[in-house]
Amino acid sequence: SKGLLYHYFDGKEAILRAIFKSAFDKMAGSAEVLEGLHGRDLIRFLVDQAFDFLMYQGNLQRLMIGLAVQVSDLPLVHDIASQKMASYKSLLTSTFDALGYDDAEGEALAFGALLDGIALQLMVLDVDYDLAKMKEHLYHKYAL
Repeated sequence: SKGLLYHYFDGKEAILRAIFKSAFDKMAGSAEVLEGLHGRDLIRFLVDQAFDFLMYQGNLQRLMIGLAVQVSDLPLVHDIASQKMASYKSLLTSTFDALGYDDAEGEALAFGALLDGIALQLMVLDVDYDLAKMKEHLYHKYAL
């Protein structure tokens, strides 16, 4: 029942916060898991997690994208996404720097944009999108 939901959450904002935290953890793994990975192992893990999320959590992915495009109406979504992405950007920048990339920060941003773009294309093209080929391409691009 609706009432039971509010027994566990203070309101709609708390529900959205829990959904986004859960989705980010499913998509990229918890902070504890990420801290234990380095270099190409971290990149491979993030690619694998992102693609598993796209394959098995399609409805949640569509919800996140739907909410993300409404950030001006939902500042909470912007705040949560900004915090998570800042931590991922920092982790990825240091990882790409350790791997010898000349522009580690640029590569970290490009990596995130690639994963976001893949999610959008999959959402639009659905069954006509070759997700396996894209994953293979990323493995090759990053020598995973």
